[in-house]
This record gives sequence, C-alpha cells and structure tokens, in this order.
Amino acid sequence: MKIVKLVMMALGLLGAALSFVYKLPSYGPHGLIVIGACLVPVVLGALGTFVLDGLPRWAAAISAVAFVVAAMKTSKGTDLQNIMVAAAAGLLLALVLVVKPDRRRAPDVANG
Repeated sequence: MKIVKLVMMALGLLGAALSFVYKLPSYGPHGLIVIGACLVPVVLGALGTFVLDGLPRWAAAISAVAFVVAAMKTSKGTDLQNIMVAAAAGLLLALVLVVKPDRRRAPDVANG
C-alpha cells in the first residue's frame, strides 16, 4: 500500500502544479480552493509516511473528500480537465486506502 500512498501524493502534487500552470490563483477563492484541495492529500500522505506508522483510514477519507472537491471545482471548462483527471485518479487511490489502509509495522522483538 505504500506505492498507492506515494502515487496518491504524486497526483496531488501534479494537480497543484497544473493549478499554477493554468494560473488558478488569479481566479480568486475558487482557484485557491483547488490548490488547497490538491495539497491536502500531499500533506496527509507525508504525515502518514514520515511521521505516523502508516496512513490512517481517517486521513485517506479526508484525502478522498479533498480530491472530490478539486474534481468538482475543475469539471467546468476544457482547460482544467487535466487537473480533474488527476483528482479523479487520486480519488480512486484514496478510496483504495480507505478500504485497505496501511498496516502498522510489527514491533521489533529483541533477539534474546
């Protein structure tokens, strides 16, 4: 599941990068919502990778909701379809992580 988590983070970064390519911050609050919604899964994935012992189910659910928001905000217009596709793919991966979250690592047993 680690590869799924890393790909989910990469899709969030791709969506945020494409948001800057298409100059979404100039659209006002709607553009900033899209950028924020794309970066939420990146932050939660980094939290689950580097801080916690795996991505919790609640973090995957929040990531799925953030990807839905990004996909809905970019569904209008032909220019933003790349961001919508990245968000839809990220949503599918987040749903996979909701159904089957990361396993916690077993504690190391001291060799006697």
